[in-house]
Amino acid sequence: MAKITPDAELTKSSYWRERAEEARTRADGLREPEAKAALVNVAAMYEAMANRAEERERASRT
Repeated sequence: MAKITPDAELTKSSYWRERAEEARTRADGLREPEAKAALVNVAAMYEAMANRAEERERASRT
């Protein structure tokens, strides 16, 4: 089975932080509480992914 190599951009913490900010910005523009909450949750997941990517970035420098 072939190993799947992630797109280099997807491994960067900055990519996921930008996605989180975009989700928060879109959530701010919503009136529907459930839709707003869903996007806030998406932003939190993106932040978690950014944190994991940042940990990998730090580990690769040492």
